[in-house]
Amino acid sequence: MKPLSGREQAVEQLERLLREAAQGRCVFAAISGAATIGKSELLRHLEEFAAESGVTVLRARPSGKEPVPYGIVDDLLGPESALLPPGGGAGPDFAAARERHRSLDRLAERGPVLISLDDAHLGDAESLRWLRRLGDRLAASPVAVAFTWEPRLDRRMPSALREIVYQPNTRRIHLEGLTREGVARMLAAGPEPAPSRRHAAAWHAITGGNPFLVRALQRDHADLRASAPRDGTPGEPPGEDGPVAGNGFRHAVLVCLHRLEPLEVDVCRSLALLDVASGPGTPPEAGDPTMLARLFDVSEKAVGEVIAKLTSLGLLDGARFRHRAVRDAVAESVTADEETELRYRAARLLYEAGTPAVATARQLLKVGPQRQGWAVRLLTEAAAHALDGDVPFAIECLELARECCTDAAEAGALRARLAGLNSMLDPAHSASRFLALKEEVLAGALGPRHVPPIARALLWNLRFDEAAEVVGHAAAAGAAAEPGLRGVRLTAAVSFPDLLARLGAAVPPDVPDPDDPRLPDAADLPPELRAARGLRAVLARAGDEHTVARMEQILQNESLPRSSFCVVEPAILGLVYSDESASASGWCERFLADAERLGLTAWRAVLGGPAALASLRRGMPLRAAEEARATLALLPERELGPCAGLTLATLAEAYTALGETAKAAECFAGPAPSALFQTRAGLHYLFARGRHLLAAGRPHAALADFTTCGELMERWDMDTPALVPWRTGAAEAWLLLGDADRARGLLKDELSLAEGLSPRAHGIALRRLAAVHDPRERPVLLERSLRSLQAGGDRYEMAGAFGELADAYRALGDGTKARVAGRRARQIADHRRRDAPFPAPRTDLAPWTRDARPRRAERGQDALAKLSRSERPVAVLAAQGLTNREIAGRLFVTMSTVEQHLTRIYRKLGIRSRDQLPVDLPAHPAPAA
Repeated sequence: MKPLSGREQAVEQLERLLREAAQGRCVFAAISGAATIGKSELLRHLEEFAAESGVTVLRARPSGKEPVPYGIVDDLLGPESALLPPGGGAGPDFAAARERHRSLDRLAERGPVLISLDDAHLGDAESLRWLRRLGDRLAASPVAVAFTWEPRLDRRMPSALREIVYQPNTRRIHLEGLTREGVARMLAAGPEPAPSRRHAAAWHAITGGNPFLVRALQRDHADLRASAPRDGTPGEPPGEDGPVAGNGFRHAVLVCLHRLEPLEVDVCRSLALLDVASGPGTPPEAGDPTMLARLFDVSEKAVGEVIAKLTSLGLLDGARFRHRAVRDAVAESVTADEETELRYRAARLLYEAGTPAVATARQLLKVGPQRQGWAVRLLTEAAAHALDGDVPFAIECLELARECCTDAAEAGALRARLAGLNSMLDPAHSASRFLALKEEVLAGALGPRHVPPIARALLWNLRFDEAAEVVGHAAAAGAAAEPGLRGVRLTAAVSFPDLLARLGAAVPPDVPDPDDPRLPDAADLPPELRAARGLRAVLARAGDEHTVARMEQILQNESLPRSSFCVVEPAILGLVYSDESASASGWCERFLADAERLGLTAWRAVLGGPAALASLRRGMPLRAAEEARATLALLPERELGPCAGLTLATLAEAYTALGETAKAAECFAGPAPSALFQTRAGLHYLFARGRHLLAAGRPHAALADFTTCGELMERWDMDTPALVPWRTGAAEAWLLLGDADRARGLLKDELSLAEGLSPRAHGIALRRLAAVHDPRERPVLLERSLRSLQAGGDRYEMAGAFGELADAYRALGDGTKARVAGRRARQIADHRRRDAPFPAPRTDLAPWTRDARPRRAERGQDALAKLSRSERPVAVLAAQGLTNREIAGRLFVTMSTVEQHLTRIYRKLGIRSRDQLPVDLPAHPAPAA
C-alpha cells in the first residue's frame, strides 16, 4: 500500500472531522498555508464531500473590504438571518449573537451542518467570536467548522481568530507544496492528453509543487498541443518532453504576487530586477538577507521569513527564481519609476557594501545617468575590471560615467579612454574619434597626459600634421620631458622616422642604448618605452640576445586589452627582425586568440601583419598568405595605413614565393598613399613590390624599388638586412640585367652587414652569392648558406638551397651527395605542405624532381608497411643516400647485417638497387604493428 501524501492526509483528516460532527460533536479545523497553495481547493473538496453525505453546508468568504459586524454570520445563515435582530454597535450584541446561535441550533436539529469559511483572517471580529463560542454553546450539536487562514509575516492575527485557531478542539492542518509524487499524480489525473508522468520532476522544479502553478502549466501544455500542426509527423507531440511556461503560467505568477503582503512583493520584485537568477557578474549579495534588509529597512529575520515563504509558494528556490518565466513575470509587474528607484537604491547599497564593481555597475546601467561622484567612481572601476573579458561592457560603463560626470576635465579623460576602447572594436572610425580629441587638446579640455595615446593613434592613421600639432602643444605646456612624449618620439623613430625632424624641436631625442646614463634603468621605464627602445636597437644593428630576452619579458607581462599597441607590436616585430620568428608566432597566436575571444578587431588587425610576416620568415608562405588575407578582411578596403601596408606587403611576398604572380600583382593594383612611404611599413611594401617585379620579369622596375628602399633605410638609420634584405633583391635584379659584378658587390656588402646579426639574411645572401660563383665553389657556399638558414629558421629558403646544392653536386658528378641533398629538399617541401592549409603549389624544386626515374614499388608508408621493424630504418637511411658503412654506424649494426637487410628490402619492394628506393619514405617511420 502506497503511503499517503501530505495533501491526501489532510483530506482524510477533514473527512474524519465531518464524521465526528455527524456523531453529535462540534469540531473545528483550521487550514493554513501560503496563498494559492491549495487551501480553498481543499475546502471545496470538503464541501462537496459533505453535500454528497447529506450534510447541510453553510459557506462564506470575507470580501476583504471594511468588515461589517456579523457579516460572515449573516452570509452563513442566509435567508434566516433576515428574521434576526441586527448586530453591530460599540460593544458586543449578545442578544443578536444568542439568536444566531439558536438559528444554527435549529438547523443542526435537522442534521449535521458544515460551516465553511475561506480566508478567515479577513473576517469581522464579531463573526469570529461568534464562531469561537459555538464550541461552548453547541458542544453536543453535529456542527463542523472548517476555515482557511494565512499566517502573517509579523505573526500577528486578530485576537478573535487566535482564539479559534488555538482552542483545544481545533485541528490545525498546514498545507505545503506537492512533492514530486504529488505532482505526478496531479498530472495523471489531469485532462487528456496528460503530460508524461516521467517529466514530473521538471514540472515540480518549475512550480515548487504549487498546485495553482502546476494547473497553469497544464493549461499552457494543452494549448500548445492543440495549436501544434497535425501533419502526421512521427514521434511525440510538441511539449511532451517537458513543461512550457506560457501566458497562463505568467498570469498565475502575477496572481500569486497579488496575494502577497507588501514586503513580500517588494522582496520578490527586487530579486527579479537585481537579476539574481542569472547573468555574469550577478551580485550574490543582492539576494543576501542583510542587503535586502538594508534595502527595505527591515530586519534580516523578516527578510529570511519572506524568502522562506516565497520558496514554499513555489516562486523561489532559496534566493533564486525557480524559472526565468517566474522572474520575467514579476519584473514586468514593476513600473518604470519603481524600477529606477529600486535599482538606484540597490546600486548605492551594493557600492557602500564593497560589492564587486562590475556586479554593481550592471544595476546603474539599467537606471541611467545619476550625476553623483560615487557613480562615476564605480563605473570607472567596473570598466577597468571588465577589460579582461568584456570590452563592450567596459565601454558601456565609461559612456554612462561620462554622462554622470560633472567635472569637465574628468569628462574629457573619459572621452579619451572611450576613443581608445571603441577603436579596439571598430578601427575603421578610429581617425575621426582621435581627430575630435585633438581639438579638445588644443582647446585645453584635455591635459598633456592624454596626448601620447592621441598622437600615436593619429600616427597610425597617417595623420602626421595633426600628431605633430598635439605633441607640439603638449611640449609648449611644459610636458616635453614626460615619458609619454618621449615614447611618442621613439614610436616615430621605429615606425614613422620621417616625422622625427618635426618632433625634434618639441621632444628631446632619446637613444636606444640601454646603458645610457642619462636614462633611468630600462626596468623602470614604461613598457612602451622599453619596447620601442628594444626595436630601435634591433633596427640600428645594436640588438643582441639581451635585447631578445627583454622583448620576451615585456610580452610575458602584457595582456589584452589592457596593453597598448605600442607595446606588443614593436616587441613582436623586434623578435621577427631578430630571427626569432618561431617565438614571435607563438606570441601572436596567444594574443590573437585573446583578441578573437574578446572581439577586439583592432588587435587582430594590428597583430595579423606581424603574425603573417613571422610565418613567411619561417618558410611557410601558404600560412602567411592565409593570415594576411584574414587580417586585410578586417581593415577598410584600400586604406593603406601601417597595419594594412605591412600585411599587404607580406601577402604579396608570400604569393611571389608561391609562384602566384597574378595574385601578387593584384596586391599592388591600387595606388599607395605617399604617407605610407614615410613609415617602416613602406619599406616592406617597396621590397615586396620589388620581389614581385623580379618574378614578373621587370628587373629595371624592381631595381628602382630596391634602391629606393635602401636609400630610405640608410637615411632613417635602420639599414639592416634583418628588416628587409634590399641588397639581395637588388643583386638579383642586376643579375637579370647581366651585371654580375654589381650583384656580387651588393651580396658581399649584405654578408658583411648580416654576419652575426641575421642568420636568415646571411643564408639568403650566401645562396644568391653561390649563383655567381664557379660551380666548384658553389657547394661550399651553399653548405654555409644552409647552416645560416637553419639557424634563421626559414625552411622555404632551406628547401631551395638544398635543391641548388643537389644541382651543384650533380654538375660535379657526385650522384650520392646530389641524392642526399635532393631528398632533404623534398622532405622540407613535404613538411611545408603539411603545415600549409592549402595544397602545395609548384616550387623551384621541380627541375630536379622531374627527371627522377619512375618507381615500380609503392611509395611512403605503403612501402614501409611491407618491411619488418628492423628493415624500416635501414630503408629510410638508404633512401636518404647514406652508404652501407654510414648506415651501420648510425644503427650500431655490422655492415653484413645492413647488406642482408637491403637484399630483403629490394625483394619485398620489387626493385634492384637503392637508387630505386622511394624518395618520400618518412624520416620517422611509424612503428610496426
